[in-house]
Parts: sequence; structure tokens; C-alpha cells
Amino acid sequence: MREKNFWPLGIFLVTMTVVGMIIWTVNLALKNPVELDNSYMNYYQQVDSNINEIQQEQKRFWGLYAIKPFSSKVEMNLPQGVSIELLKRETQEGVEGAKVTFRLTRPHTAREDIDLGEGREAGKGVYATPAIQFPKEGRWKLQAMIETSEGKGYFEKELNAR
Repeated sequence: MREKNFWPLGIFLVTMTVVGMIIWTVNLALKNPVELDNSYMNYYQQVDSNINEIQQEQKRFWGLYAIKPFSSKVEMNLPQGVSIELLKRETQEGVEGAKVTFRLTRPHTAREDIDLGEGREAGKGVYATPAIQFPKEGRWKLQAMIETSEGKGYFEKELNAR
């Protein structure tokens, strides 16, 4: 009676397991495509090609200005919107005449992005979004692009809509 050799069966099973995992990974990747990253309120390719200039501009901008923090827990319906206060870092005075553009996005997908447009000046250095109605509860990001005569800055605040 001959002894049975299980090595060919083991090699075959390991090979089939690896092929099965590759097929599973490809299917998973096709069902969940990569979302557009909208950091700095721009497409990934544009940010990638200009990241050094953007970071230098950010450092210079946030050396001159500061944002007064606000609560990250918000209601589902905000008829008055959300406001940010832009201050000069040295004097802590409000900055007037800035152009602030707002966007509301989910951290994990770009499909539910809501462009809120340009904010209205609601006081000295206070810029407010239009009314906000969150379509879903959960984590959202409020992004703002702030343009002044000294440059451009990007602000991002995570919100928790309940």
C-alpha cells in the first residue's frame, strides 16, 4: 500500500484561496469606487500639483488671521445657518470685506456635497452661511474658503448633526 502525499492538494487549496481573495478584492473595489477628495475645496489633482504653494499660503494666511471657534454639535435644521468669526491675529479685531465661500460635505463621500455659496457678512468679521437643512444625521464637514487682500485661507470644521 502506497502512502498518500497531501502536498499537491495543499498547494492547490492555497492557490485557490489566493485567487479567491484577489477576485473578492477586485469586486469590493469596483462596488466601492474611490471618492473625489475635496480638500482645499479643489480637485485632488489640482491640490496634488500645487500642495507646496497651498501649504505656504496657508501658513502665511493663518499667521495673520484666526477663526473664533464655535460648537460642533448642531441641529438638523439651522434657519440662521452657521457663522464664523474671522479675526486679525495681532489685534483680535474682526476682518471686514473678506469673501467667504462655504461648502457642506460628508467625510466619507462627495455625493452629498452641498455648495452653500458665498456667506453674508453678519457683523464685523462675522460671516454666516445661508440656512442649512441637513438631509441626514451624522458627521458633516463645513468647509470655507476665505479670500482677503492678503491671500486665501481654507477652514474646515467637523459638525455633528442631530
